[in-house]
Amino acid sequence: MEEKGIEHIIAKYLSGEAATEETMTLMQWLSAGEKNKTEFRKIQSYWNADVSFMHAPEIVPDFEKLKERIRKSESQKSVMGLWLRPAIVAAVAIVAILVGSQLVLKMNSTEAFTYITGSSIADFVLPDGTEVTLNKNRKLSYSASFGRSGRTVSLDGEAYFDVVHDKKQQFVVNAGSAKITVLGTVFSVKCREAEDILKTSLVEGNVKFETANQSIMLNPYKQILYNTRDNEITIERFDPEIEIAWKDNLIRYKSMSFLEFIALLEKHYDVKIIVPSRELNISKLTGALDANQNISQILDMMKKNINYEWRKEDNAYVITY
Repeated sequence: MEEKGIEHIIAKYLSGEAATEETMTLMQWLSAGEKNKTEFRKIQSYWNADVSFMHAPEIVPDFEKLKERIRKSESQKSVMGLWLRPAIVAAVAIVAILVGSQLVLKMNSTEAFTYITGSSIADFVLPDGTEVTLNKNRKLSYSASFGRSGRTVSLDGEAYFDVVHDKKQQFVVNAGSAKITVLGTVFSVKCREAEDILKTSLVEGNVKFETANQSIMLNPYKQILYNTRDNEITIERFDPEIEIAWKDNLIRYKSMSFLEFIALLEKHYDVKIIVPSRELNISKLTGALDANQNISQILDMMKKNINYEWRKEDNAYVITY
């Protein structure tokens, strides 16, 4: 997009006048690279500074003056916080459905934004600058008041968050019957309505995990496993390279026996794999697989290094050795 075009959209977005299509264009532009996000944060910080001195909402700061002030500020090597505060967005709901590499939009009468992924993982940026990676066949929603009256999202599925720090507004993820609260941190959440286990894995910073009758502060490289049926919580260490490999479309495994590896494939592909009861006499398995490959391709590839055969019988995969 031409520079003047995106500047016009940014100005309308910050003044609360952007149309739905313009808001989505801005979100896609922000997702295109770190340079765009940095430019937006600079413009927004000065915009907010100008707006705070205004008495009439219809008065809009001059865009070119803002850019000139940014250039002067940078030449003087001044430092200021670049906390993001999203402007008012259009009062319509936007459903962003990722189909392959295409983004399809739908609207209804409620005031919410909803991202729904199909068969691909989606990366996008929330209005406050928080970066989100949403796993396949998952859903994340937030209201049009996001950033004005809190920063709350609702998740059904699995997502990775790199949250922009804002000491005035906590970032909250509603995940089923639990709530995860942060200020600025990197973490992932897995929550499916059809499953009994809710998992939160913390990479950086700290988060507060809350249920109806429990509240726990989580430290980096620890994850919470919450059994929603029994209302039980377990805390354990985790390996980020393995736990969050899905965001790079990978299946990572480390020091696994063959039977453990087969169990991993069964869970990931939701298939039944029948193996002999005895364990193969091989070294522990460590590596990474392309998650875009199907189960047949994976089994064919692995048997080049491991002495086994496989066949398909009804709805199961049978391995012999």
